[in-house]
Amino acid sequence: MTGRRRKPSPPHDQQLVSTRDISAGVDAFISYQQKEKTASTKVKVSMKTVSQGMMDVSLLTSNASQLRTALLHPKYDFFWPLVSLILVSMGLQIVARVLMLWSDYLKDSVIDAGKKRKQLQFVALVIMSFITMANALISVFSVSGS
Repeated sequence: MTGRRRKPSPPHDQQLVSTRDISAGVDAFISYQQKEKTASTKVKVSMKTVSQGMMDVSLLTSNASQLRTALLHPKYDFFWPLVSLILVSMGLQIVARVLMLWSDYLKDSVIDAGKKRKQLQFVALVIMSFITMANALISVFSVSGS
């Protein structure tokens, strides 16, 4: 032999790793996976909230642009219905946003406000449906070339 010595092997009746160590390792891994999943979910929810806010701002901006175009053409046949629908849409958008902000405020500050939050979110959803219908009608009555 060239100077290498072999380590003595453990007896066959001894375990190299205890089952308690394995169980603790598995529990730690599962806990880590759950934390990662929760963090990933929070990021997705945050991104969804930001994109929803951007969509709301873009719709409000679009309605403001349509209102400006309509006001520049006061002799248009459907002037008053168009202006009315645009103003209703813009007003409902503001009301829906206030309801959603109020719902978020209740979530963060008031304990046991789940029922009230669901009611606010339902009312906001109904208002958003009316906003969609109003904007569909706005596109029907819109000034050509705008």
